[in-house]
Amino acid sequence: MKNIKLVDPINTQTSVIEAEPKDSVLSFVLKFQNQPSIESLLSTFDECIQSIHVISGVRYRYPLLGITYQVGHKLAPQCHLHLEVYDEFLGDITIYHDVTISKTAIKSIELITSLLTHPLRAIIQEKANALLAGNEEAIGLANAVLVEQLVSREAKLAHRERVPMSVILFDIDRFDSVTQNYGFITRDEILYQAMQVMRNCIRDTDLLFRYEDDTYCLILKGVTTENSLLISERIRKAIDMCDFKVDTKKSLHLTISSGIAKLESNDSIESIFSRATKAMQHAKKMGRNQSIIADGLFIT
Repeated sequence: MKNIKLVDPINTQTSVIEAEPKDSVLSFVLKFQNQPSIESLLSTFDECIQSIHVISGVRYRYPLLGITYQVGHKLAPQCHLHLEVYDEFLGDITIYHDVTISKTAIKSIELITSLLTHPLRAIIQEKANALLAGNEEAIGLANAVLVEQLVSREAKLAHRERVPMSVILFDIDRFDSVTQNYGFITRDEILYQAMQVMRNCIRDTDLLFRYEDDTYCLILKGVTTENSLLISERIRKAIDMCDFKVDTKKSLHLTISSGIAKLESNDSIESIFSRATKAMQHAKKMGRNQSIIADGLFIT
């Protein structure tokens, strides 16, 4: 099985599809545009692949939105393609066929897959943003700007209602090693699992989002700083006690560090996130697997 990493190769259109006329690249691009869903986009992708080489099946996986989409049958895997653009992992695609695919056909598949990355990223981002805007569990592509807008909205409500509010940033310790040792799919599966563990520790009214890569943001309204610390510790201990599944035979132990910032009357979005970030970074410097309040109080 050939393992291929595609990094924004949309402008490398010299990888020609030899069995097709020169305008084929444009025709594939047009087919991928304006697809309303990941399912329809990948169905069109399968049709495009079938037009140049008969295959038995295609599988696409994007764990951060719980997506596994398959067309056809799983026979012998012929190539495995990582989809990555702008340093963001967009899932992977496996092509199945019981007969060896020629090198020429593989190059054509690589090209068509490269054309898939941009419309796929747009659909994933739109879906993740819709979840964020609706205060629903969102773990797709991180969107720090939108999370900060949601914090701003909740802060205005907290001031108006005269209730306390805290922002907690959680960051998984030494998470880069997971990607290096197990790959992007396992990394994303673990990010998804971690969010489920965290959600089981909070109220339905609390707002939990993915902020950046392996960093999560929790908005607690109507909760004192002391109780925010207790909630942070509950989450930290739950992560510490969890076995995160890598496959059916192996699991990983993870820890998280958190920084807690109480909303002050003169806070801006920049200042509250700055204090939460500095507290989280301090937790890591103090040995990781800790919760630290921005004023310096911490628990080991």
